[in-house]
Amino acid sequence: MMAWRVVLIDLDDTLISDTDATESALLRAAQLARPLAIEPLGLAAAARYHARERWHSSPVSDAATRLGITSSAALCSEFPGEGDEMGKLRDYALEYRVGAWQDALEAVGKADADFAFELAERFVVERRGKHALFEDVQPVLDSLARTHRLAVVTNGPADLQREKIETTGLELYVDAIVISTEVGIGKPAAEPFERALELLEVGRGDAVVVGNSVQRDVAGARAAGIPSVLLDRDGSVLMNSEEEFGPDLIIDSLLDLPELLDARPPV
Repeated sequence: MMAWRVVLIDLDDTLISDTDATESALLRAAQLARPLAIEPLGLAAAARYHARERWHSSPVSDAATRLGITSSAALCSEFPGEGDEMGKLRDYALEYRVGAWQDALEAVGKADADFAFELAERFVVERRGKHALFEDVQPVLDSLARTHRLAVVTNGPADLQREKIETTGLELYVDAIVISTEVGIGKPAAEPFERALELLEVGRGDAVVVGNSVQRDVAGARAAGIPSVLLDRDGSVLMNSEEEFGPDLIIDSLLDLPELLDARPPV
């Protein structure tokens, strides 16, 4: 049997360090509170917590879940796109952003609606355009792009996800980009993966999914009938997963991927 020649790869925390970038942006925004004798670390932690709480209890939570939009992405996206769901997300965005920071300020004993708006705006400035690849990404893509066809399959708002891809130069390596808000549904549904196969004009037997999430990437690959490789950099992803089915293969660095793809026949 031939080795896999098509790789459908996740974006956030697989290729791009999204979680760390979000935490850093929260802390930089929270530095505005120093003159008010508010400790930035505590405010940033409160903002992260209350952003999640407000997002998951919001009137757009069903749409957010369907599209795979996280609370942190919602803090800085403009939610471009057609359809009722995107319109509702756009309409709610400012209320959500300011509200999350209001909740955080209240949690640290400083309720101030005007300052919450200022913090919400500063977070957007600190987060947008500041994207970085993991160290193992570029050498691997340099290698794979010569031998494989590549597609990014990602959940999230299109403006933010395309900005990440363009800012980091990933568009130079990939043959297709599939974003949940442009497809109308996010991982772990099968549709984003199926759309990538359509764009590449290949079948399931030619492809493998690579990502860092059992709940989204591995489960979505299984739903689409495609083998999966879990990227578990620190060994905690699979250990903390409650999914019934695991990945077909596990790696702890993308540096292991090229050899694995060439040596391993489809399962």
